[in-house]
Amino acid sequence: MKQPEVEYLTSLPVACLWSSGSGVEGNDKAVALLVDDAEAGDLRQACQQWTADGTNLAQWLLDGVPANKVQSWLNNGAKLERLTTETFVIGNSVAVVVHQQLADQTGQKPFDQIISEISTALISSDANHTLIHIQDALATLGTYCDTDRCYVFEFAEQVTEMSNTFEWCRTGISPHMDELQNLTDHDLPWFFEQMRTHRVMIVDDVDKLPDEAGDERAEFQREAIYSVICIGMVMGEELIGFVGCDMVDRRRKWTDIDIRRIRLVGDMIANTLQRIYAHEELLNVQRRLETANQLLQSQATLDGLTGIPNRRALDERLHTELRRALRHQRSLSLMMLDIDHFKSFNDRYGHLKGDEALKCVAKILQQQCQRSTEFVARYGGEEFVIIVADTEFDQVVELGNSIVEAIEAECISHQDSDISSHLTASVGLHFERPNVDERSIDEWVQRMVESADKALYAAKMSGRNQLVSSARAAVLSTDRNRH
Repeated sequence: MKQPEVEYLTSLPVACLWSSGSGVEGNDKAVALLVDDAEAGDLRQACQQWTADGTNLAQWLLDGVPANKVQSWLNNGAKLERLTTETFVIGNSVAVVVHQQLADQTGQKPFDQIISEISTALISSDANHTLIHIQDALATLGTYCDTDRCYVFEFAEQVTEMSNTFEWCRTGISPHMDELQNLTDHDLPWFFEQMRTHRVMIVDDVDKLPDEAGDERAEFQREAIYSVICIGMVMGEELIGFVGCDMVDRRRKWTDIDIRRIRLVGDMIANTLQRIYAHEELLNVQRRLETANQLLQSQATLDGLTGIPNRRALDERLHTELRRALRHQRSLSLMMLDIDHFKSFNDRYGHLKGDEALKCVAKILQQQCQRSTEFVARYGGEEFVIIVADTEFDQVVELGNSIVEAIEAECISHQDSDISSHLTASVGLHFERPNVDERSIDEWVQRMVESADKALYAAKMSGRNQLVSSARAAVLSTDRNRH
């Protein structure tokens, strides 16, 4: 179509605004603001002629007017008068009707309305839907601004590194997000300086970039970008990233409407990222607290020297196993182990060697007791306890004897022992099939520990370096009493 003549328009009592960006079907955009409504007839005739030639003046009005111009029309009480189904003239009411009437004509929602709906959805969305909504916002921006690619970059701290985290591309346009990760200010120094200083970069023609932007020009040309715009995203006072748009294989002049729309989307995404960061930080704090609590819990239930469960953990486990044995009518065994003549060992070799011996015995117990039904704990001093659940008596005795043999076989020198030249241990065993109710568990646990302790005493009295069961201890005690 033939472009409207500027001379013809200016011969009318109107003020004309021209915008050279790409319009509908590639036409230059033109907007006429009526100064005197009494002269509307002359302008109407001119507009009708343009419409007959195929010009969509409504699209010109929508896409070609900068935001500040629309605002000035609003302030002056301007309005639109419909000439045809798609042509409007500014009269003397509200200019924002351009958007609403065009939406009515095409069935397409206004840009601000769509972004508002996406923003509302983002407030209550989960992590997965949040990513989808951000992609929808970029697709909306690309569609309404008629760009080829829209994207989000996020900066690392100090704005020295950035990564492409979201990207929308028009059909047929190649994506670049995967290759645009961890770019530093050494890769694109001029760009980073622009964003740090101005928080915006607007390039209508990549070929006209200054000489100091050689790295940037090369990167844009590599991606076949002719025009590019980047608007910073700010959280508080901190620059956290930017929203950008590219034109591929063609140039354009970015308008105030483009900037406003990009900034609107950028503000929405910045607010969303702020919520995501806050949520992630909260989760990190919770994880650190959980880890700290677990560490405190483990420290509270582990012996500081040997690293195996302590007496507190033993009490909890013994109660748990007793309840399980009662519920399933299964056996429960308790072995109490004491290192023979440990005081004399410490006196001869020193407490450091004594600590090493305790750790060695603890390690042997862990190696010998690896089944889920077996539990090892340090009872205190040189005493250890082994709980064995759901295991027959003979098997428990076999396990106890293996432990006694393994400790002596470690060959830890003990020259002051009257039993062996090496460190040895005695074990007292109590085997039971619990048949009491839970109301007497505490008392029963105490009796079980006492029975194992008596069996341990019997093992020592019988020569040490051996295992004695509580049943055998009772027999030995009877024999001693007879004598």
